[in-house]
Amino acid sequence: MLVLLLLLMAWMGAGLLAPSAFSQVGLMPIPTLQGVQVQAETTFDPGTGLYTYRYTVSNPASNTGRIWNVLVDMTSTLPRGFGSIFFDPEGLTIPLGTNVFPFERQLANLQPLALPAGTTLVPFGQQVPTGWNGGLRRVGTASFSTSGPDFHILPGQALSGIALLGPGMPMIRKMEVHPKWTYVVPDVHVIDPEEEAAAGQVKQNITFHTFTLGPSGHTPGTFAHWDQVRD
Repeated sequence: MLVLLLLLMAWMGAGLLAPSAFSQVGLMPIPTLQGVQVQAETTFDPGTGLYTYRYTVSNPASNTGRIWNVLVDMTSTLPRGFGSIFFDPEGLTIPLGTNVFPFERQLANLQPLALPAGTTLVPFGQQVPTGWNGGLRRVGTASFSTSGPDFHILPGQALSGIALLGPGMPMIRKMEVHPKWTYVVPDVHVIDPEEEAAAGQVKQNITFHTFTLGPSGHTPGTFAHWDQVRD
């Protein structure tokens, strides 16, 4: 069984300001989330033909942010002549609470997807630890989120047990890690549009961006596989 280990450090988008550069917005203190480490372990099961991508997310003790949500980009550029998914998603499931739903059902419930032109969604399954849920978003991301504050990844803690599954070969994918923060105002009936816009900017800037391994839209031995890895 092939095992690949990948330790990835942060990639912060150009032009983003550190959270400390913002004055306080709303009543909840703005958290810091920097230096998050993600370890990805990839294994292949020849019996099922599926890759499993297991992630361990570590939140440095120097942060104040509590991690509650992890997103992995699962979009892919459509090859010429293709109009939808790359392979059959049968058997891939998404855990939500105490239930497990077929990927196809979740995908159907979210139609139409909000994907850029010329892209599609790579089918995937998920595994989660106790207190976490899987999920699929219309923008084409796989979501891992907590069911409550008792399961947040606190500063100084690490979480294992979240995983993506699929027949797609490994590729580098974008990942977002979100700390828990809510725009709270003294009076919900009095909204300041400028502060509300600032709150949206804060949410973007406290998000931690990195890269990890995840399923591609290609299976081993296909033309698309060789076309991707050729010189």
